[in-house]
Amino acid sequence: MGQQGRSRTNGQGGPGAVDGFFEYARERQLIKLRRDAGESPPFTGDPVLRAYRFCNVFREDDRTTAWFRQNVRDVLRESPTEVTLATITFRWFNRIEVGEQILDILLEDGWNAKRIRSRLRNVQPLVTGAYMVKTPPGMSKLEGIIWCMKHINRRSLPQMPMTSLELAHQWLTQYPYLGDFMAYEVITDLRHTFQLQDATDIMTWANPGPGAARGCEWITGHKYNRHSKTDRVAMMNVMRELLRLANSDEAFLWPEDWPRWEMREVEHTLCEYDKYMRAVNGQSLKRRFDASHQGEERT
Repeated sequence: MGQQGRSRTNGQGGPGAVDGFFEYARERQLIKLRRDAGESPPFTGDPVLRAYRFCNVFREDDRTTAWFRQNVRDVLRESPTEVTLATITFRWFNRIEVGEQILDILLEDGWNAKRIRSRLRNVQPLVTGAYMVKTPPGMSKLEGIIWCMKHINRRSLPQMPMTSLELAHQWLTQYPYLGDFMAYEVITDLRHTFQLQDATDIMTWANPGPGAARGCEWITGHKYNRHSKTDRVAMMNVMRELLRLANSDEAFLWPEDWPRWEMREVEHTLCEYDKYMRAVNGQSLKRRFDASHQGEERT
């Protein structure tokens, strides 16, 4: 991404904002392709992308999700209750190292408090740094997760809606401490299984978090309150238009021989684009680039 592309997107909204969003997305995808091809770093000439860590455009390409897909999700994908329980369990921790310690439990039981407590009692770090894992106060993180999982009734899991990501997301958040963000991670995994592969809103619904809301602001120049129903409708319309453009053969914003986008790609690329634009405008980000780990920080 050249200096010209960055300079014309320094402000929020206005001409070039949509182009700037896709310019970022294309360059981030090219970083992955160059790395996969065995090229040597740096994988980009963009100073911000060279300095800081950004997730892949496609969540399925991120290291943690790839491990979970290959070792757990694809193995259980035709068994809705089993894959749902195993996914919830894994995403409480969201670490490959933890997944490896409890892989047999994930595949055989989905959850077993006694065995997991024994396996993970001395494991550190226990949970991901990619998102906040909330558990009851006054407990260790392990005991807090065990408490949370105690409230997830295995027998109730077949009641999860199978026709809608949005309804399944709402259903999951009934459980204590399983908030919007983590529920969205679980739903995104289950979208690739029998449980939600036929959901009717894969291309029309997403759960915009604070990063995606700020990403929409960079596109439109408007501020959004993601807790406002009106603003959520407005953000959803922005995201649907970005999805249309991403998959349009006429827009020339995303190469037609690259993978197609879904609403999940729009939502999480908006979040990453917000990080990118804040860095372009002088804000220091937390996660510095490491050529051996680029694209692995998320989920």
